[in-house]
Amino acid sequence: MGWLESAVRLVLINAIGSVETAQNIFTKFCTVLNPNGSRKHQLLCDSHIGSSVQDKVCIVTGGNAGVGLETSKMLAARGAHIIVACRSVQKGMTTVKMLEDIQALPSCKKSKADFLPLDLADPATIHQFVQNFKAQKLPLDLLICNAGIMAPPARCIAKNGLELQFQVNHLGHWLLAHELLDLQLARQKKVEGQERASSGRPTRVLFLSSLTHWGGRQSFSDVSASKSYDPLLTYGDSKLGNLLTVKELQRRFDRNEHTSQHVYTAVAVHPGLLHTELACTWMENNFPALLRPAATHALRNWGLHAWWTLPAATGADAVIWAATAPAEKIAGKYLGHGKPGWQAPKGDNEKLAQSLWDLNCHLTGVQTSSHLP
Repeated sequence: MGWLESAVRLVLINAIGSVETAQNIFTKFCTVLNPNGSRKHQLLCDSHIGSSVQDKVCIVTGGNAGVGLETSKMLAARGAHIIVACRSVQKGMTTVKMLEDIQALPSCKKSKADFLPLDLADPATIHQFVQNFKAQKLPLDLLICNAGIMAPPARCIAKNGLELQFQVNHLGHWLLAHELLDLQLARQKKVEGQERASSGRPTRVLFLSSLTHWGGRQSFSDVSASKSYDPLLTYGDSKLGNLLTVKELQRRFDRNEHTSQHVYTAVAVHPGLLHTELACTWMENNFPALLRPAATHALRNWGLHAWWTLPAATGADAVIWAATAPAEKIAGKYLGHGKPGWQAPKGDNEKLAQSLWDLNCHLTGVQTSSHLP
């Protein structure tokens, strides 16, 4: 019956995706008719962000491309200290230079930008990233787990033997967040112990999820995808994992006196179907091999991709809103564009979230931080 379950999950993802695609096309037509309303959500963001990210240390994984780059640019315009985390040193340094050249918005300071190498497919570089960040002796105000890969046609394996989408989109980010939070909380408690006063500052962890989480399996027994591999369903599994992690992380924040006192928050965001290289390549890969070259030419050269997707900056608007909205409005939630997203009920499955947390500890070889009981 495995094939039937997979078929149902695919139908569900495609149905929800079709609805969002239709909404995107409708939005495009509305933009043509009313150009002044094309960045309505940006106005929503600006109305409450102001300088709320000014001088805040913000790590953005995959901050060199797509929605990650647009998010980094928006943070830079508002005076944040951005740390771009990506694999390529050349692309990372180029992005840093770009961010440093961005003019600050009125009433905002000039931003800072740094680059630290990170390959989410390689656990060793994740641990090295944490050590490099520790050496900078900076606080962690915002972690945006944005980087990812989407539905490669063939099953790919990471260095640790796990399926690549699960490793990069979910497990790598889980390990990064866990180790950075352990570092941040240890530092805060040490400082407060010395000063005998509360000197902490709130930290927010943001995971990018997706509407494809609706097709995620309620089991993570085959994270290597050795039994079966479907590109989109496996992608959905990784995004469900991110949603479950946000829910579990927020529960741990809430029951810990320190993290609760300092208003630590975890948030999941669906940025939308966006005009990024990630989404465009996925769409092109859906065509049969014989038709793929012609389809790719038409989609890219005739501008057809732009009609079923929204600009990457629109997705960044959603990310920035989730990163800066009042904690009481967004803690532990799955968000869309300035409002709660349409979340699958299984995202609230505490037993599944706990079992995934335990599995992640086993797969990464780390013990749950004493700061996150």
